Order: sequence, then C-alpha cells, then structure tokens
Amino acid sequence: MELCLICFLRQHGIDSLGEDRESESSNEVATGATLVTDLTSQMGRSQFLQELNKKPPGLTQEALDCLNQEVFSSSEIGLDSKVMQDCSICLETFTDGDELIRLPCGHKFHSVCLDPWIRCCGDCPYCRRPVVLNTHLS
Repeated sequence: MELCLICFLRQHGIDSLGEDRESESSNEVATGATLVTDLTSQMGRSQFLQELNKKPPGLTQEALDCLNQEVFSSSEIGLDSKVMQDCSICLETFTDGDELIRLPCGHKFHSVCLDPWIRCCGDCPYCRRPVVLNTHLS
C-alpha cells in the first residue's frame, strides 16, 4: 500500500509529504498537504471498516450453556403469526418438540443447527449482532 501511495503522490508532483517538486508556492504546498491528509483519512476509514467487519470469536461450551434454550410449541404461537416459526439456518419450519436456542437478539434456531455456527462465529447468523452473555451468576 505504501508503494502505491508514493507512486500516486509522485504522479501528482509531490516528492515527500507536503513538498511539491514543481513549485515552491504555498498554495500548491497546501494542496499537496491536503491531498496527503485526504489519502490518510481514506486509509483510516478503510481500516475502521475492516475492524467493523471482524467477526466476534466463537462461544465456549460454558457460554453455550448460558443461552436461552426452549422447546417449540405451536400452541404458544398465534394463528396469524408466521414470525419466528422457521430456522433460518436449515430453513425448516419448527415443529412441536423441537429444541431451540433463542439468542439475546431474539432470533431462534434449532439447537443442532446453531451449535456449529455459534462455536466458530460469536454472532447471530440472521442479524449478525454479537452474542453478548451475562455469565455472572449471583
């Protein structure tokens, strides 16, 4: 990346940070410095976006044991509601007796479907919110 930045600066007549090789005028030096500042800001934004895209680490068995586990029952769901009746991992409709895990964000998945995912990725496979658990027991 450094080589590309140096080539770019040289193509625009700047030998080093803030120094213009074709002119000594303060306006052009300021333009060169502004160009470097803009490029630095863009690289900073790029690094920030890369940090945002980092995935949280997978959960340990101890953390998995703290997740809200429930058994699906169609009698608890309103007849009009199709919300949260499908596992978005396997795409199957929940049936009575299915063991589910409800993540802190509220999304539900079959336990067997979520287990491999959550062990390697510590976020919800549907909304990508990090799974944050309060493991302090009083």
